[in-house]
Amino acid sequence: EAFPGGAMPAARREFIKAVEFGVFSPEEIKRFSVCSVTESSLYSASLPASNSSVDFRMGSVDRRLKCGTCKRAVTTCPGHFGSINLNFPVLHPGFIDMILKILRCVCFFCSEMLLTAKDQQLLRRVKDRRQRLSSAASLGKAKKICPSCGGSQPQYSRQGTHIRCDWSKVTFADAEEAAYCTRPFTATEVHLILRHMTDEACMLLGLNPSSSRPETFVITVLVTPPPIVRPSITISEGSRARGQDDLTTKICDIVKANHAVKQVLEKEASSIPRLGLSLSAQQTVSDLAFHVGTFMNNDLRGQRQSMQRSGLPSKSITSRLKGKEGRIRGSLMGKRVNFSARSVVSPDSQMDIDQVGLPYRVAMKLTVPEQVTDWNIERLRSRVEAGPASLEGALAVGGGPRTILLAFADREKEAMVLKVGDIVERFLMHDDIVLFNRQPSLHKGSMMAYRVRLMPHKTFRLNMAVTLPLNADCDRDALTV
Repeated sequence: EAFPGGAMPAARREFIKAVEFGVFSPEEIKRFSVCSVTESSLYSASLPASNSSVDFRMGSVDRRLKCGTCKRAVTTCPGHFGSINLNFPVLHPGFIDMILKILRCVCFFCSEMLLTAKDQQLLRRVKDRRQRLSSAASLGKAKKICPSCGGSQPQYSRQGTHIRCDWSKVTFADAEEAAYCTRPFTATEVHLILRHMTDEACMLLGLNPSSSRPETFVITVLVTPPPIVRPSITISEGSRARGQDDLTTKICDIVKANHAVKQVLEKEASSIPRLGLSLSAQQTVSDLAFHVGTFMNNDLRGQRQSMQRSGLPSKSITSRLKGKEGRIRGSLMGKRVNFSARSVVSPDSQMDIDQVGLPYRVAMKLTVPEQVTDWNIERLRSRVEAGPASLEGALAVGGGPRTILLAFADREKEAMVLKVGDIVERFLMHDDIVLFNRQPSLHKGSMMAYRVRLMPHKTFRLNMAVTLPLNADCDRDALTV
């Protein structure tokens, strides 16, 4: 569009100053959720049951069915999240220690800060937010009386995945107050205390109330991952039976436990406000908390593991992400990827210090996507004609949505119709730039850019002057390019 005066406005440059992670609130989870999971049974008439953990609105893993939300097939649907409305709150297993610190800083009765004005002034000087919460918990732990309402404060401690509230050192004014305080301390009471905290109190403790209110550390709505994250597999050829993933099984257990909690709460609705949960209700709620906790992390200290029918521990979300074989280190940061080669390094004093010698065999496996322009079209035409059998050739030509493998094409014809804008997957040549890496990559010198020099034999060649940043000593050290 034309701008006043005919001048284009100067491009605005914006820089990212920081990245902050938050916790989804129940409202946000419900907003992006495509269905509410309420059914423990998976299939109805050989099709995914509605509102089950394999509801096709969350995406399908069956090639016969399209996604009910985006209408795409299995190969293109990214998956959509569902949700489970818990009938009783559950402490998030990853935030129990943080909840414990916050409870030590606020009043049991009015949710106001237990710290004096002098304590709060000292706390504001602590810039590190995590250290600020720890400092506040240390100061609040010693406070016995709330300065706002005058109420006595209990002692909090952690017991596995639960928080214990100890009133043994408190003398109560009357029996009614004693009965109220000494009821079983559950996640509902924790949620109530945290929900009534002010935004100013949250900021004082190092929390950002716009992205991480403390009550969101108590789960009331559980996110259900899409089936593409936990696909089922066919047990045998031609069989209708499907083997379900551990996460799908755990979601079914959570739904069953959630129904059981609802029945118990409806049965004891009249007595709970006065006496709290009965022993049977506490056990039912504890079962729900166990299934939610082991769904997220099945390796928590002080908690029994959830087991499969085979007797092996269930694989939780945490175990899929962490560790050497997890998604981060094993998949996203793994070296078994395309466009990389691995071999032994050997010394070569004839190499420049910014050069790496690569075998011809590697050069004919690693391709470079080069776009055709007016300046390189003749050179790329000669490479297309040479084809995949020559070091001076190319592997494929991509023009638009299709890719043509030159091993199965009429190369002369493809060279003639090559046009500006096409992509030619050519082989490596002299002076291409590659990343050269030796593990462990301890600093940026362990992974640097080098110029390619194609050479015979099967090892990478390197000038001895640049072995120091790589910590390579050429005694069968393996390097990756």
